[in-house]
Amino acid sequence: MTSANRASYYFGSAILVQFADRCIAIASEMRIRRDIKRSLGKLSDQEWQDIGLIRHDLEAACSKGFSQTVASELETAARCRSGNW
Repeated sequence: MTSANRASYYFGSAILVQFADRCIAIASEMRIRRDIKRSLGKLSDQEWQDIGLIRHDLEAACSKGFSQTVASELETAARCRSGNW
């Protein structure tokens, strides 16, 4: 195998590894979002207020892209609502 072929082989492999890592990260985030929706969906409105959120915040956070985690989106929403009750 020539050095040019070897370099293109490693470059192609690196792209596949990055793609696989991204797919795994998205699948993990999807599972986390499902679990968060399941657990927070059981809260009463008073409990939502206690943590500084409303039900809409959960749906808004889950509908955003995968560039940010749903946990960080909910934290930001709670921080923006703090003191408004």
